[in-house]
Amino acid sequence: MPAANFFIVPNLIDAARRSHLNSATQRDLNLLASCDWTLCTGGRNNGVYSAQIETGRHCFKFYKSDGRLRPQREWASLHFLREHGIDCTPEPFYCEEDPIAALVVMEFIPGEHLGQHHLTPMQIEELARAVKIFHRIPYQKDAQWLGQLTARYRVAGVAEFMQKTTATNIEQKRCAALWAHWLKGPNAQRVHDADKMVFSRFDTNLANMLWDGEHLRFVDWEYGGWMEWSFDLAEQVEHDQSRSTPDDQWAYFIDLCELDRDQFRTFRAAQQLLAFEWATRFWPTAGVAPQSKFLQQIERIEKLCSPPIMH
Repeated sequence: MPAANFFIVPNLIDAARRSHLNSATQRDLNLLASCDWTLCTGGRNNGVYSAQIETGRHCFKFYKSDGRLRPQREWASLHFLREHGIDCTPEPFYCEEDPIAALVVMEFIPGEHLGQHHLTPMQIEELARAVKIFHRIPYQKDAQWLGQLTARYRVAGVAEFMQKTTATNIEQKRCAALWAHWLKGPNAQRVHDADKMVFSRFDTNLANMLWDGEHLRFVDWEYGGWMEWSFDLAEQVEHDQSRSTPDDQWAYFIDLCELDRDQFRTFRAAQQLLAFEWATRFWPTAGVAPQSKFLQQIERIEKLCSPPIMH
C-alpha cells in the first residue's frame, strides 16, 4: 500500500527486512549503506530504522508479530489523522504485511524524546494544544482497525487483578484496602461519566513525543483508537514516564484543557483509577520484597484519593 508520492529504491525493502532479521547478504549491506541505513533509538517492541532515499529521510518500522495488529493500526491511525488535517504526526508512505516482520514506512521525525523529562511550561502548552486538536476529531465508531477502550473495561481489569491476586505483605494489603475503599466511593461511578470518545494514542508515553525546540511531534500510533476524554488526559498525567514532571506542571496542563467543575471531577476519578492500574503493573511477585516503584505508587494513590477536590 504505497502512497502516491513515495519512491522506493529497488530491492531496499527486501534488503531492509533481511537486515532486521539478521540474514542480510553483503549486497544487502552495501545497498543499505548507500542509503545511510541507521538504527533509531527506542523501538522497544519493534525494529525502527531510518534511511535517506530520493523523497527524503524516512522511518522504516518493522513490527513484532504478536497478533495485536500493530502495523494495520498504525497505518490506519496515521492516515486517519492526515485525513483530518493533523500534521504533528508522521506522514505514512508505505505498508507491507508480512507474517514475520510487517513494515510501515513513514516520514522521519527528528527531535528529542521527552521520556522521564521534567516538561517545561512551553512543552506543557504545546502538549495541551495538540491534545485539544486530537479531541476535536469527530468520533467514528466503525473506523476500521481503530480500537476502543472504555472505563468499564478498565475498572473490570483492576478488579479482576485484585480478586485473583493474593496480598501477601503489608504494602500489598494496604493497596488492596485502598482499592476496596475506592470501589465503594462515588468516584467508582463517576469514572463512567465521560460523555465523549476522543481519538487517542492509548500509549501516552512521553518517549513517543519528540521535541524540536519549538514544537511537539507524536510518534508510535500502533495502538491508536477511541478512548473517553477523561482517560486520555489521565493517561498523560499518570503514565510512569510522566512522573518526572511535578504535579503543579500537570495541573497547568489540565487548566489549559479548560475543564469545568464536573469534568474535572470525572478526570480526577479516571486519574485515581489509573493510579491503581499502575500499581497492578508494579505489583511484586510472590516472595519478592516490594520495589520502590510499587511503594511510590501506593503513596501516589493515597495522595490522589485523600484530598478533597477543589477546582
